[in-house]
Amino acid sequence: MGLVALCALLGAARAHTQSLDTTSTTLSMSATSINLGDTVTLTATVTGTTAPQGTFNFTSQQNGGTINTFATGVALSAINATQSQAVYTTNAFTAGSYTIVAKYRSSDTGTWSNSQSDGQILSVGAVVIHNTAMSLNVNPVTV
Repeated sequence: MGLVALCALLGAARAHTQSLDTTSTTLSMSATSINLGDTVTLTATVTGTTAPQGTFNFTSQQNGGTINTFATGVALSAINATQSQAVYTTNAFTAGSYTIVAKYRSSDTGTWSNSQSDGQILSVGAVVIHNTAMSLNVNPVTV
């Protein structure tokens, strides 16, 4: 194999390796405690050596139970040269405590990355309506 062919082969291997660069993922929420029916916005940010491309899935685990995926294929938008974000807003949580995780899927490799956020706790409280009876006494005024 000639020197030019070897350099081309090594260059192709390096380009492929760059698409597999390590990424890191963070998750932020617009609130950590909401009432039933309130909306919460989840923002997942993935950082790489270049702005990552792909999608996010968001999962929830209520009170240590089964892990459920509640948003799939949420698209990324580049926010700078090394970061991309996915934003998802929902009001579909029932009352309880949830651990929310964002998991990144690279479009470069087509596979799920090991890059996922740490779990963030979301508490959803039930709305309590108090029924208060009122009475009105009218006292006539004598002139």
